[in-house]
Amino acid sequence: MKDDYTFSKFIREYSWMKLLTQFFVGTLALSLLAPSLSFAQPRHSDEVVAPTPVALSAADAAKELSDFRHSRLDGDFCIIFELTHRPRKGDDVVYNGAAWGTWNDQGPVTRFRLIEKPAKPATGQPAAAPATWEWLVQNGSSPHVWVFAPGATAAREVPSSEWRTPLFPGTVYTPFDLLMPFIFWSDSTYSGAGRVSDRGVDIFALKPPTAEQNSSLGSVRIYIDREFGDLVRTEQLDAKGKLVRQFDLGSITRVQGQWMIENCQLQDLVTHDYDKFDVKAVALKQKLDAAIFDPAQLGKQADLPPQSAWANL
Repeated sequence: MKDDYTFSKFIREYSWMKLLTQFFVGTLALSLLAPSLSFAQPRHSDEVVAPTPVALSAADAAKELSDFRHSRLDGDFCIIFELTHRPRKGDDVVYNGAAWGTWNDQGPVTRFRLIEKPAKPATGQPAAAPATWEWLVQNGSSPHVWVFAPGATAAREVPSSEWRTPLFPGTVYTPFDLLMPFIFWSDSTYSGAGRVSDRGVDIFALKPPTAEQNSSLGSVRIYIDREFGDLVRTEQLDAKGKLVRQFDLGSITRVQGQWMIENCQLQDLVTHDYDKFDVKAVALKQKLDAAIFDPAQLGKQADLPPQSAWANL
C-alpha cells in the first residue's frame, strides 16, 4: 500500500503519534521556511552567557550576512504547525497548517497550506466547511508569491503591492512576513553587536530598493545569533522610522543533527495583535517531488512524507 500521508490524515492521527514519539522528539527550522526557517550549525561550543559580544569587522560582518542568506537545511523538509492569532481584544483563533520546503537555483521556496476555521454558525444553521488557503513563496534576489484562495479555480501571482495585506482576515502574518524579502536587499549596513533574550547577536539595517520604497515601508533591522547563525529578531520600521512590526524567535532544538525552530511570534505594534507559530512535527532530509512547488499545482493534493519520517515536537 502506498505510504504517502495526507495533511488531513496527519491531523486526525496527530494525538496518537505524539504518544509514540514524545520520548525522542526534536524540532524544526522554518527559515520558514526560507532563511527565516533554516539554521546553521553552532559556530562554537557551549559557553556561559557573556556580556555583549565585540562588534565584527566589516569583512566578518559581510561574511556573516552572506552565510545567513545562503544557509539551508540538509535536504527538503515538511512541517506541521499551528498558527494562533491572539488579538489584543477577543478570543484566540487557531489555524492548522502544513509547509513543504526546498531550495532551487533562485533560493528557498516554500509551499504553505492553512486551514481557516469557519465562524461559529448562527443558532440552527449548519456549520460551514473549513476554508483552505495555499501560498507558494519563492525567496531570493527576485522573489515571487502565489496564492490559491478558497473558491478559486487556479492560483494567481500576488503583486508586490499586495504583499503587506493579511494572508486572510484574522491574521497578522502577510505575504511579506512569509517571504522576508528584506533578507536579500542589497543595501545593508552592519550596526554592531548586542544581546536579545540573553543571546549575543549581530545587527544589520536593510533598506528596500528604491522601486519598493513607499510611505508604509522603511528599513528593517535583523538580529542574527552570533553562535547559531539563526534569525533571532526582525524589526520593521515605517518611512518615518517608527517601529511597527516585530518578529521574535522563541526556541530552537535539535532534530536529526540539525538546529530547528520550535516556535516564534510576530507582533503588530500598532494594533498589539500577534500571531504565534508553533511547529508540531517535522520531517527532515526529504526528497520532495518538484511538482509540489509548481504554482499550477496549488489547490491540488500534495502528500506528506510517510509516517515513519516524522518526529514530533
